[in-house]
Amino acid sequence: ESILPNTSESSKEVSEIWSEAIKQNLPKIDVIISSEKYGDFVAEYLNIEHIFYPVSRVTSASAIRENPYKHWQFIPKVVKPYFYRKVCILGTESTGKSTLTKNLAKFFNADYVSEVGREIVENTNTCQQEDLLKIAKTHASKILLEEKGLNKMLIIDTDINITKSYSKFLFNQELEVENWIDDANKCDLYLYLDNDAPFIQDGTRLSESDRNKLDSFHKKQLNKTGIDYTIINGNWNQRFEKSLKVIFEKLSINYM
Repeated sequence: ESILPNTSESSKEVSEIWSEAIKQNLPKIDVIISSEKYGDFVAEYLNIEHIFYPVSRVTSASAIRENPYKHWQFIPKVVKPYFYRKVCILGTESTGKSTLTKNLAKFFNADYVSEVGREIVENTNTCQQEDLLKIAKTHASKILLEEKGLNKMLIIDTDINITKSYSKFLFNQELEVENWIDDANKCDLYLYLDNDAPFIQDGTRLSESDRNKLDSFHKKQLNKTGIDYTIINGNWNQRFEKSLKVIFEKLSINYM
């Protein structure tokens, strides 16, 4: 299609050009099956049989290609990985990561993975080094499990780099993990929630001053890894709107 002419309406002239290309590349064709008038034209030029296959269309192939996320149910499973995207929400404590993750998943009717830290360690101040490795494995396993659904997009709350950053911040130690954990955490887009959000102490978090110090550790870890992330700031509503805008623009998604 990038070389030969293409029209939305069946054309004898265009069909003749395509027929020549078909003859050169696929000389042994003896039948063409289509649901368009051009099937008659191509069959005539190639002197082959045309089987007309009537299709009751809910939408067109062009519409699906233009907006695959809106027409996700029409995309074959074998093709879905090509369009499937993973978006990671990063940031220090009390910046709205969990809420934003759920809201984005709801908007896109997509799956999401929550951060698992609170499932394993109730309070950051009581965390041990071995807890971080358990968190890393559990979180990566959840990502791999949700990926199997291939539901348009996967929104992920926190990644392995944040866990590694905690290791440096809390214990001044590098967190070594198996390659499959790093691989599971690779995403197409990273959004970093700035620490300009109001600090809310729920009894499980670091102090506000440590929260802000941790923010620097997180950014240092991401920069060290070479991850390209977009900083999202503002109030809660602004964070959601800005995140949508970045997702649409950077992933070239036409969702509406």
